[in-house]
Amino acid sequence: NATKRDIELQVSKNAKVTILNPTDLVADDSNVIDDTDDTNYTYNSGDTPAKKNGNTIANNDGVVILDNVNLRKYHSTAMRVLVTSEDGKTKTEYRLTFKGTPSGTPSINSITFHDTTNNVNITSTKDKDGNLIVHVPYAQKPAGGITGTDFVGKFDKISVDTSDGATVFNCACDNAAKDCVHITDVPTNEMSTSSLYVYDTGAAFGLPNGCSLAYIFEAIYDSETTAQTPATKPTFVYIYFDDAKTTANITDITLTEKNELVDAVGNKLPGKVNPNNKTIRIDVPYSF
Repeated sequence: NATKRDIELQVSKNAKVTILNPTDLVADDSNVIDDTDDTNYTYNSGDTPAKKNGNTIANNDGVVILDNVNLRKYHSTAMRVLVTSEDGKTKTEYRLTFKGTPSGTPSINSITFHDTTNNVNITSTKDKDGNLIVHVPYAQKPAGGITGTDFVGKFDKISVDTSDGATVFNCACDNAAKDCVHITDVPTNEMSTSSLYVYDTGAAFGLPNGCSLAYIFEAIYDSETTAQTPATKPTFVYIYFDDAKTTANITDITLTEKNELVDAVGNKLPGKVNPNNKTIRIDVPYSF
């Protein structure tokens, strides 16, 4: 989200952190985060926080995370953070403000689909028109077929690489003019694909030749909401399923001298492959 961020604090080991002026607290949220029990990390909850380095949070490590904080609330008014020592005798209050407004037009650099079961990740490329292109190798083709349901069943997570400070929305589109509306905002790291709109060849806006599926996203800096028409041009993600390779050729060959096979080192003799004549020539010394 453009204005909501996780805030990682390095604190004294086993300290307790209290936000004295929390905003937007909802049921089951807490404004107190204790390093001795990092299961009680929620503040404006909405996801499972992780450390900046990608590691999961852990008890007694001197790290607490304020989850999904709306930084705009603390632009002119400081967030008041009280840190209490493990013995409860020392209390220090800090005041944090978050300033700065991104400039320019944000972009979505790439999309990565994750098959978390098989640890397979496929990242898009970008064409000259700014569309993101995803090629799914034949070996990773969903077993059931190439429908949106099959794709989501295999590639269960999605990550978005976008301009710093941008919010990414998944969009819906039901017309040939490609007029879209926001559906849901997308966290940048491994969101479930099950809640996103995916389109097949029956999409009203039409898919390029050979393309089987499509997603639509928009990156923004301003504060926008779901069900709102995108203020900038959406980014279309086109998914292609590659066919199996049809070639069955030997492209290279190398022999190794007999003595070298024994001690498994050196002196390889390269072969010359003629793909037209389907022949292989290897020049070996007389001693071979």
